Amino acid sequence: MSQFFHRQLLDPYQLALYFKYTGQLRTPNAQLETVAKYMGIEHADSHNATSDNRAARELLKKFHKVIIGEE
Repeated sequence: MSQFFHRQLLDPYQLALYFKYTGQLRTPNAQLETVAKYMGIEHADSHNATSDNRAARELLKKFHKVIIGEE
């Protein structure tokens, strides 16, 4: 997995695509709103910069836990 992330920015969308590709994420798409809901993250006001940023930050935290094996 480390080769996939080597020298790349951690983008929640790209991570969602990776997890979908590996079968670890079962959502119809990799959009922030869809993945946040699937992961249990509140994202009430989609397409609002502050709300999107909060959801993306929480999603990255959850993905990090999956990557290091805590979830």
